[in-house]
Amino acid sequence: MKRKTIIRFGVFVMSLLLLAMPINAEDEIPPFIPTSTHDPDVQSPQLAAIKRHDNLPVELNTGGISLEIPLVNWKDRDFECPVSLSYSSAGFRPREQDNYVGRNWMLNVGGVVYRKVNGVPDDLNWGLIPIAGDAGPSNYQYANGFLYMLNMHKFNRDEMLQNYRTNPYKYAAYKDSLSCMPSIPGTNSVEASADVFHFSFGKHSGKFMINFDGSVSVSGNNGGKYKVDLSEMAIFDSTTPRETRIRIMTDDGYIYTFGSGGYSSLEYNALAWKNHISSVNIKPQFSRNEISAYYLTEIQAPNGRKLIIKYRDDINEDYHKHPEMLSTLYNKPVAEIGSMALQYSLSGMSKSQAYRSATSSFDENPAFKPEPLRSYALTKVALIDRIVTTDCEILFTYSARGKYTDYGSEVAEQGSFPYICGAKLDEVTLSCRSYSEKALLSYTYEFGNRMFLRSVKNKEGRYDFQYKVGGIASVPTPLSYNIDHWGFWRGLQTNSGIIPRMKPGTLYAQDYIITSNDRDATGECYDYTLLQQMTYPTGGYTRFEYEPHRYSLFPQPSYNSHYYLKPEYPAGVHDAPAGGARVKSVTHYEQDKAVKKTIYTYGYIAYMGELTYMPYYRYLAYFINDKGENLIKYISFDSEGITDVPYPSVHIRYPEVTEHYVAPTAKDLSAKHPYKTTEFVHNLASTYNYQGDFSYATAPNVFPLDPDKTFKYEDIKQYNRNLLAHPTVDVSLKYGKVQKESFYNDEKKLVARTEYEYSYLNKDKCALRIYTAAPHFGLRTGLYSHIINEPFYEYALVKKTTSRYMPENDREALRTPEWYEYDKDGYLCRHSALRSEGDSLVENYTRIQRNAGYGIQVLPAGHSLRMADADKDVLLKRDTVCYTLCQSADGSSVWHMPQFVTSFDGNGKTQNVKELLHRDVYGNPTEIVTNHSERVIYLWGYYGKYPVAQIKNATYSEVGSALGKSPASVSQAFSCDSSLSGLQARLPKAQVTTYTYHPYAGIKSETTPDGKTTYYDYDAKGRLVKSYRTGENGKQEILQLANYHIINE
Repeated sequence: MKRKTIIRFGVFVMSLLLLAMPINAEDEIPPFIPTSTHDPDVQSPQLAAIKRHDNLPVELNTGGISLEIPLVNWKDRDFECPVSLSYSSAGFRPREQDNYVGRNWMLNVGGVVYRKVNGVPDDLNWGLIPIAGDAGPSNYQYANGFLYMLNMHKFNRDEMLQNYRTNPYKYAAYKDSLSCMPSIPGTNSVEASADVFHFSFGKHSGKFMINFDGSVSVSGNNGGKYKVDLSEMAIFDSTTPRETRIRIMTDDGYIYTFGSGGYSSLEYNALAWKNHISSVNIKPQFSRNEISAYYLTEIQAPNGRKLIIKYRDDINEDYHKHPEMLSTLYNKPVAEIGSMALQYSLSGMSKSQAYRSATSSFDENPAFKPEPLRSYALTKVALIDRIVTTDCEILFTYSARGKYTDYGSEVAEQGSFPYICGAKLDEVTLSCRSYSEKALLSYTYEFGNRMFLRSVKNKEGRYDFQYKVGGIASVPTPLSYNIDHWGFWRGLQTNSGIIPRMKPGTLYAQDYIITSNDRDATGECYDYTLLQQMTYPTGGYTRFEYEPHRYSLFPQPSYNSHYYLKPEYPAGVHDAPAGGARVKSVTHYEQDKAVKKTIYTYGYIAYMGELTYMPYYRYLAYFINDKGENLIKYISFDSEGITDVPYPSVHIRYPEVTEHYVAPTAKDLSAKHPYKTTEFVHNLASTYNYQGDFSYATAPNVFPLDPDKTFKYEDIKQYNRNLLAHPTVDVSLKYGKVQKESFYNDEKKLVARTEYEYSYLNKDKCALRIYTAAPHFGLRTGLYSHIINEPFYEYALVKKTTSRYMPENDREALRTPEWYEYDKDGYLCRHSALRSEGDSLVENYTRIQRNAGYGIQVLPAGHSLRMADADKDVLLKRDTVCYTLCQSADGSSVWHMPQFVTSFDGNGKTQNVKELLHRDVYGNPTEIVTNHSERVIYLWGYYGKYPVAQIKNATYSEVGSALGKSPASVSQAFSCDSSLSGLQARLPKAQVTTYTYHPYAGIKSETTPDGKTTYYDYDAKGRLVKSYRTGENGKQEILQLANYHIINE
């Protein structure tokens, strides 16, 4: 017998209306050429993983496996906050740190706001301008962050859009000849470039930015209405902890808070140094903790209920205020600093940055080895301590790692701080009154003492994981420079340097080609450290086989593209190794027998993968000589690439992937088999991505910063103007979008195909952003500034065509096209489908926006269905919804809920009316009247979480009299209310069905109006094991038995 559930009325309304959701020195060189030498922006492994997965599904498009393991099964009527683990199979990057749930794994819980800093961070007061740190104390310059512009209303947005091209200096200009970076005239040295913030939590992701008019622009990656409140975002004038908050309101009335709790919920780079931490030398007056991420700390539901997330806070405040004090901990006993060390993450790397090198390297530079002093960074991370609601708590338990990553024999202090930094998550415990659930994680330390997740034991049983980690005599350390362009290990082949040899590639000296393989991927050892096998609680397992990534296109600036990025082919070949690994096959086993296998092939002969970035290693600095000619004065090199925009977290995407559904024991594709080909939106790198870019001389009247007087030739002007330009189109919205799906039978006959077309929508939703692109001291690109329309619009499906092909002829098909239109917020407002008869079914949707206390709600208001063609337009049906205001018990929260749902036929005649006459304090309907006659009373319990009774053929007042209290008040009890006992007898003419619940597992019993009761039993892990009734003789009548065949407990 199936367990019965009562469908929440809100779900009913959404189903009724079919409303779709909205479908990151030489003396003559002026020290004030803008640059950025922040301490290395090293993110924690958790933040890096979140950004990798942020709106970027790990799927066929990237060649990665999609894998998620639940930890605890937490359910709440108001909150969606899953706690699980997900895995990334990108490949082995030696520099990459281990996360606290194991290498390549990520904890899925909560959410985060992170940002791309442009110039001075928005929330700094009198922050040191980046170039000033390199230029020396005599040239120190300071500026205030863009947060000072919030609500200032200094400029008019429409006026600025109209005038910025004719007078950009009204909005950003050097205040004097010693300035390092443009500031906003008429302000207290507010630096002119706003940061771009990105958010990711639950089903929501998007970005926001402060505008010149003091407002905040925000958009969701999939459309939808959002509101951002920065009124409690603090401006930091020191490293002293402060309460800083970012609030994001979503269209369903929820309010999400990021930050608060001092530094506990924040991530920032605490220290950076060369070679040994004792060499740290920070002048406190110049130090600021530059926050890179704000983690989710609170969710408030429309009804006022809150979910609170607390973070560990074991760091003495002095170490936040004076991070240089961390450099004194290397000689402290581990027992004294162990707890604090859990909240820091260490990273180290070998790199080479040679600015203003001699021009003798121009014709062809040698391969440069790394600098003798290795670079390190210490990042303060945010570790979730507990999640709390009114009736549940989830606790996270951490401890020190069993072993720490080996940095090699050249590092003698590996048993001391900071090499002992890092944590491991041991246990997650869910407690909901009398119910509890626990997940245990265990780890192994292999491949240079890197930490691998060995097993997860949850209520379902135990998952085991095996990785490829053996067979290498000399394991690369994080300081290894034997890495490719994208940071992946090159395997057993050695290289001569971390900067490859280069020489001019065209008639234009600034164009170069790489002439050595020092950073090329080798296609060796691509699958080391990757997951090879996962064993399930049932004893079955899955094996993963990998192969090297390969690419056919990479983005490169050149004279032909005016030094914007455009796609290029690798020299002399159709494709080349790209570093890292892609999935080759996935095989599932039961009882050691292969039962299912899929083999994957990527791209096609002339078009394999498409790289999302390629580091740009060399820059030429031109100066005008006495004869008025441009000459190369010096060259700058950077092993990390010269860029002003963070690299995409995924380095390659495939235009097409084929899934071959072969026999379980197949070794290749020779036997007949059905298959599916998926084509993705591609051609991602294009000069189109820079359309509308407007650039101008940063300081034309300041000698010697006028580019027209510095650069004689147009190609050199374009080189310095555009080399570090920011895109004006958000190409990331195209990532992973399916363009075509084709299904073939085992005779290679096309059976079905679905084609998708997308478009950028609402392109007027943009915000002006000014930046001066020059991230390195010594680059002349800072002589130009740019004003761009930062995009805040959507990229959405506008047409879908489904084709069904004839079995005897795969060239003939029955095609069904569908079209989609959206409103200004990216919500679907019209859907039409062409029928075979030649007419179309057209659905229209309307919505209304309402303030819900401090939040917002976008609510379905109407839906209509029409039949239309060239000669007619006939209304078939129409639905409308009216709303009423609800209020929480304490009056602190208000929100809107449906009151009337009315359906009309094509002639306007009412067909059906549902009216919600009463609700409890949680917004649950307690009386629904259909067509003014049929009444159903619902009683809720367990703090409004579950329906405990459904009553027909009785009025609201009659039920209240039988209960001795208001039906709505029953909701506020946790367990089953005693007043329900004997309710059927007290309402003899009514039909009463009652329910009781296991505190967390689900329904416990159901009693129908005839007095028959069905019971449901669960095991200790909350799994349903039996349903039964009790017969007249008192014996159990078994309705259902469940055996889960769990082998790994």
